[in-house]
Amino acid sequence: MKRLVFLLLIMLTWTGNAVSAQYGFGYQPSVGGAAAAVADKMGFFAAEGLALKIGIFADGTLISEALAANAIQFGIVGDLPTITLISAGIPIKILGTVGGGGARQRLMVSDPQITHFRDLKGERIGVTRGTSGFTALQYLCREYQVPLTDLRIINISPPQMLEALASGQVKAVLAWEPTPSLIEAAGAGRELLNLGGSRLTFPLTIVARTGVIEKDRETVRKILRALALAADFIRANPEQAAQIIAQVTGLDPAIARRSLGYHYLTVGWWEDVADSLKYCAELLYQEKQIRAIPDWDRVVDSSFWRELGL
Repeated sequence: MKRLVFLLLIMLTWTGNAVSAQYGFGYQPSVGGAAAAVADKMGFFAAEGLALKIGIFADGTLISEALAANAIQFGIVGDLPTITLISAGIPIKILGTVGGGGARQRLMVSDPQITHFRDLKGERIGVTRGTSGFTALQYLCREYQVPLTDLRIINISPPQMLEALASGQVKAVLAWEPTPSLIEAAGAGRELLNLGGSRLTFPLTIVARTGVIEKDRETVRKILRALALAADFIRANPEQAAQIIAQVTGLDPAIARRSLGYHYLTVGWWEDVADSLKYCAELLYQEKQIRAIPDWDRVVDSSFWRELGL
């Protein structure tokens, strides 16, 4: 609460009523990107004098395409889209994280006889290729020394997973929240494990076009300050935040509240996040999913957090 009051005072002192240049800002209707939704719907961006063109995109791929085309200049995306954009040479930089956490990647099973990851050898597992869920599966295979080829991987999207698990089409699904909470609420499966405490933290990052960072640092500061306020609001008012997330995502508020508990909701930049992105990039490079490892010193700009005292 003290931090929230401190940030509000900074807003009143620094921003006045000035309106910044209009930029495009994209985020997904997801629990992981809750800070962006709250900053948008609670007016934290507007309170900073920002005139952002807010776009709510169905998935991270669409945000990536918009960033690449310069249709938007700021975006909240997962670790895979972040790394893919940078590796493709798109002129963006990582400013920080707005949420995430390994615990939100959960392996759900329906068979009570499955009690260990190795029990899934030869079984059909639903996962979405090209997403953080698939990276999580690759990580688990390495950790438990189970070759990926020993699993019968079925490529399905998160909205299809509940039905696939309930009907027996697959024995397990690996997905990020809120899909696992929806599966539990429907009685279709239980958690076998999640990736909490692993080296991968699956951060949602705030990225921006390099040109904007170079020419308009004040707007960047305002956006980050608004997101920090939103994150503080979520932690202080989880029930109200769940209502906002439910409005944006279409989830039941109770599911949104439950799902929030599997995420870290801190805005900023720290070593665990940096290490997770580096490790994820190594996995993607080894699997030939990206052409090169990013030059992290060049593509990360965490200086704003020091400037803001956060």
